[in-house]
Amino acid sequence: MGARFTGLQALASVEDHIVVCEDAEATVLVVTAPLEEHGRQVLAEVGSLRHLMVIPAAGGLPEGESYAVRPLVPGPATETDLAWLQYTGGTTGRPKGVMQPHRSMVQMVCAHMADFEQPHLPRYLAPAPLTHAAGLGVLPTLLRGGTVVIEQGFDPGRFLDIIEAERINCVTGIPTMIYTLLDEERPETRDLSSLEVIWYATGPMSPVRLAEARERIGPVFSQIYGQTESTGIGTVLPKAAHETASLERLASCGRPVVGNRVRLIDEDGHDVPVGEVGEIAMRNRGVMLGYRNLPEETEAALKGGWLHTGDLARQDDEGLLYIIDRKKDMIISGGFNIYASEVEAALAGHPSVGSAAVIGVPDDRWGEIVTAFVVARPGQDVDVLALQSFVKQAKGSMYSPKKVVVVDSLPQTPVGKVDKKALRAPYWSDPRAQSPLTLPHLPPTSHERYTALTTPPPRLIDFHSHWGTERGWKGSPYETAEDREALRGYFKWGMNFVSDDEQAAQFRQANAKVMLDFAYTYKMDAGALRDQHDYAFDFAHTHPDVVLGNWIGIDPTQPDHVKELERCLSEGPGLIGLTVHSFTPAGTPDQPEWENCLNLCTEANRPVLVHVGMSATGAGTRGGMGITLEGCHPRYVDRIAATHPDLNVIAARVAWPWQSEMIAVALHKANVWMELHGWSPRYFPDELKREIGKRLRKRVFFGADYPMLSHERLVEEWREQGFSSDVLDDVFSGNAESFLTSIGVE
Repeated sequence: MGARFTGLQALASVEDHIVVCEDAEATVLVVTAPLEEHGRQVLAEVGSLRHLMVIPAAGGLPEGESYAVRPLVPGPATETDLAWLQYTGGTTGRPKGVMQPHRSMVQMVCAHMADFEQPHLPRYLAPAPLTHAAGLGVLPTLLRGGTVVIEQGFDPGRFLDIIEAERINCVTGIPTMIYTLLDEERPETRDLSSLEVIWYATGPMSPVRLAEARERIGPVFSQIYGQTESTGIGTVLPKAAHETASLERLASCGRPVVGNRVRLIDEDGHDVPVGEVGEIAMRNRGVMLGYRNLPEETEAALKGGWLHTGDLARQDDEGLLYIIDRKKDMIISGGFNIYASEVEAALAGHPSVGSAAVIGVPDDRWGEIVTAFVVARPGQDVDVLALQSFVKQAKGSMYSPKKVVVVDSLPQTPVGKVDKKALRAPYWSDPRAQSPLTLPHLPPTSHERYTALTTPPPRLIDFHSHWGTERGWKGSPYETAEDREALRGYFKWGMNFVSDDEQAAQFRQANAKVMLDFAYTYKMDAGALRDQHDYAFDFAHTHPDVVLGNWIGIDPTQPDHVKELERCLSEGPGLIGLTVHSFTPAGTPDQPEWENCLNLCTEANRPVLVHVGMSATGAGTRGGMGITLEGCHPRYVDRIAATHPDLNVIAARVAWPWQSEMIAVALHKANVWMELHGWSPRYFPDELKREIGKRLRKRVFFGADYPMLSHERLVEEWREQGFSSDVLDDVFSGNAESFLTSIGVE
């Protein structure tokens, strides 16, 4: 035909389509019936366009047109002639046209058929637009005489129906689709026996959720990493490589595909040593000719004959690559590439916005969400919902920030540039991780999940969290690499430590004031114990806006530990309380060894924290670290509250499997409260949920168990349970404020 193809993103705005069609000098525009008016607006503005073809809603050719079967005759094109002109966003806000010749398309097909484990007779389901990554699976399928089933959009139930009905054996998916399948459907109950491979691509996928997907759907997952500039050719992590218990390995994007050479290079173009971070540079016959009408960008991208991807990675001793960051500010949300500069330009066009910076923030469902930090113009107030609507109208729905944070100023580097590293720090705490290793959860299925994100976070008083810093875990049973791997496997937290300032920034971002708990200090000698407490007190003095106080964990059988508790009660900043663990040498809280410590807290009018129910400590380890669950029964809360009526006793955690007994104790004793850290409220027993809205409403404190569970996640999930706003206000901060006032803590 002598034609070339340019795909348009259906969710983009008319203005974006006009820019692309003008730069491509497109002559024919093909749209589906729902976008006919959209297409006519583009046709009216682009001088090169001569034809508009509207595909009927029912499919097929436009009315009045027909075709006859005819031989496929090779055209005059050579391997270097342009076949595919695909546009990708640019850092200047101008989209870049990636020029892919016929040789690139051939190389893509060869790599696909050689390394992607395509079934011998493929039955391929394309659940995403063919203008996107799903389109790359069409040619290899047809060349093998296979079948392509095209869907106009993704519906999880219909997706599974089609696999069953059409006996689909291969499909391209993106992390968002896979998460939705896991969260909204029960794929393990469907007949997916025909399915041989799911290629997931276009963005980071949580290793924890990937492991869940393999368990519920099957060992059919294969990861592909590539770029539009390389026709999707890059690396592959095949199905067999997914058969591992290592979450870190599941974060790998694999090894180079056949015909592709990969280097990791430094700023000077030299190879970096194994294990160190470098930019991915690729060379293969699928690499683009360049960017249309952008010679300088082309020269930079293809410098030295290598495609400089802008993606930073490291390589392990086995040759596996791990994407860790991007030099560019591209955000991958729901499988779509979104460029921060384009969102920033749209935000800056609003009359209330003085300046803006945009980053991608990790999200379990979307991979990343667009997050904007905006500074208001003098005398202006930023209406978050109106601003999101403004960006949506200007750029399309996928560019509209899911989260908007209004700030007084943006952080700057010494040379005056916006410091995006500082903005990312509270969210991307571990630069070595491709995706966050957080606790898996079931995200909501509607847009309601992001309603919470578009409003300022509530004021939180968190009555129990741990430390996100490495120093905060000193003396813990998880100091060795082996022990940490056990923790990752059970709690789905990668122990991705942050600095003191980064930890404070995370609390600040969540609008939280936190009671911190070291948890393992009772094993330390007196000197180390004092040093650890001094570290905590220094942090509290430096960041008084986010630290409520500290829980003190000691061994009451050691006199020096008891003296240290006395020092902390008299000198410690903020609220100081005693953590009572049944697994110390003193035993359960009702044992006489605890009596002196309980009396000290009573005299100081400071609370004690007693863990009840299944405790995180020891969970998932052989022998549970010697801890028996019986020692965490609510009866011990009942006993010390009865024998020390002037002592405030806070029961920590949900008390499962004895939540009924714990509720009874809290209702019976006026000096007993419940603090619910360590559990997502979606997993609370029904009885507990019911009582929180009724008789326990004024007896419950919010607790997070940071960093294993984030404050933002828990706030969203509390809101999803249907509690009234008044109840949530009490849980998030109201009850704690009343309690603190009663014991004289500001």
